[in-house]
Amino acid sequence: MKTIIPFFFLLCVSGLSFAQSSQDPEKSVRDLKNGVLVVRLRTQSNKIAKLNELLQSGELRSDVKTRYLAELEATRQEVERENRLLMQAFTELYHFSPVLFLHDTLAPALKSANPSGIFLNELTQIDPQRSLGDRYFLIAGIGLIAASEGASGNDALIVYDREFNAMAKPFPAYTGVTTIRLFFKTFTASDENTEAFHLRKMVERLDRKLAHYYARVQGGI
Repeated sequence: MKTIIPFFFLLCVSGLSFAQSSQDPEKSVRDLKNGVLVVRLRTQSNKIAKLNELLQSGELRSDVKTRYLAELEATRQEVERENRLLMQAFTELYHFSPVLFLHDTLAPALKSANPSGIFLNELTQIDPQRSLGDRYFLIAGIGLIAASEGASGNDALIVYDREFNAMAKPFPAYTGVTTIRLFFKTFTASDENTEAFHLRKMVERLDRKLAHYYARVQGGI
């Protein structure tokens, strides 16, 4: 699985910040149970736009153009594969709350009063019938967890509030796959199967952590 670009560029530069004084982790998990988790799918739109710009910029040597075209196609395939696998993982393994999917280029619209016309169907096409309404929501996306936060520095599934701040502990703010588990998996499966394994494990763990934390907040554990 290729290195994942951080979910939000500012967090990549300054390090992932989990402490958000305005958040109430216990209320958030209760509200999410009756709300929606919005899963943000990467498009790598900046990289694709840059490659298209390079391909249109004057005359290119044949070998350079071939290289750019190959990279453009590889990027598009990577985006399609990751999004397909992530959507499949959430559809099959995430049960804590309803889920909606959207492309990262449309994520700023989540800050509007009643975001609609931005969510995707199973074919990753905009479905005008899908909307948040007035439901509470949090956002999930693939990003990097800094080693300073106690993680391995690998990619993880991170949960954010509607202002794109990582959720404060003890809310289950992120989940990943241990490096050693992924290391051994790479020797027994194809690249796509390894990526699917990675994404499915992250989604499965997020669902389990949310359910456990919710039960604890409700007094069940």
